[in-house]
Amino acid sequence: MSEAHSDPTLEEGGGGVKGIPREVGSYHTIRPMPADPHERLISLTGVKAHVYTGISRYDGLPYCLRRLESIPGVSANLGQVVEAWQRVRHANVLALHEVFTTQAFGDTSLVLVYTYEPLSHTLLQEHFSPETDQGHPIPESTLWTYMTQLLSALKAIHSAGLAARVYDASNILLLDPRDGHRVRVACCGLLDMLPGDPSKTVQHLQQEDMLHFGQLLLSLACQSMNAVHALPRSLEHLASQYSPDCKNVILYLLSKPNPLKNLDDVLAMMGPRLLYELDAAQYAMAGLENHLSRELENSRILRLLIKLGSINERPEFDQDPRWSETGDRYLLKLLRDHLFHQVDEHGRPNMDMGHVIRCLNKLDAGVPERVVLLSRDERSCLVVSYRELKGCVESAYQELLHAS
Repeated sequence: MSEAHSDPTLEEGGGGVKGIPREVGSYHTIRPMPADPHERLISLTGVKAHVYTGISRYDGLPYCLRRLESIPGVSANLGQVVEAWQRVRHANVLALHEVFTTQAFGDTSLVLVYTYEPLSHTLLQEHFSPETDQGHPIPESTLWTYMTQLLSALKAIHSAGLAARVYDASNILLLDPRDGHRVRVACCGLLDMLPGDPSKTVQHLQQEDMLHFGQLLLSLACQSMNAVHALPRSLEHLASQYSPDCKNVILYLLSKPNPLKNLDDVLAMMGPRLLYELDAAQYAMAGLENHLSRELENSRILRLLIKLGSINERPEFDQDPRWSETGDRYLLKLLRDHLFHQVDEHGRPNMDMGHVIRCLNKLDAGVPERVVLLSRDERSCLVVSYRELKGCVESAYQELLHAS
């Protein structure tokens, strides 16, 4: 998450970009995101789309703003459509937060505000760009990972009585590669905001979603956006590179409704593979929990260092210039030397970080183990337990807090 602040689209100094207003609605620091082809989206909507980042005035967080330029009109049920999409909360669907019209760009634009995913890019950029190595097919394990997540997202959308309608490589985000192959569906609900064809029911649109899903998977397997236009050759390639299970799922999604295709059937076909993905997810979660536990230990040590730093060498407290040098605080001064000012037999600094961390952990836990503390002139030698030292830290720090 800390990497989000290194995303170039979030650099300071936003606003002032030619042709882009400083504020749009309740968002400021408006910056255009890198160009990304949305030919299919533009052809479906009939209007030009733009993508920006903006900082919310209310929570200070960055959001993704998708703008449809010079819209001819909006859906008659816009409010209901927005509420329906706002209720869709799924790990693989980019959340829609709000929708509004604006004239800040000099026209009547429709702006859809989504969760912002820093350092992400589309499957189109990842697998179909000129820099992609087309000679090596996508590993089947990766394809199953994509398939599982996208099927789960589509199931959540359809269960809400909605249709994704835009389900291709240019609108599927691949999150930070260091997080694995996690994907999220973008642009959800965008086409529903505009006047549509009343002859197409939600059921019909959901069947189209499944067809588009199959076309996407076939394109990924063949690493060609034109794979669906050379179907016999693409299926031959699919059969030679991937397992029969993978081929069967894609063939089912590409088949004609008879009478209707059902996502539950796809789930049944993918059953064994779903267990592998669940195992991988559990394993990744265990790794994250282990990492989080280490970070928790770091925060405990940081709080302890803050307390020691507030006490040691304090020039004056309660009109006593020697407050930090007397009483229990003198023990903490000796402890500071024991932690950070160790020397070897030749008088050279002993920079043993392990020693510091071990001692701080013992101090934080308040263990009964005793430690020998020497004054700098070596005339004083005190033997005290970490439990007693912890009591000294808490007592002195509370004294400072009460006086603050």
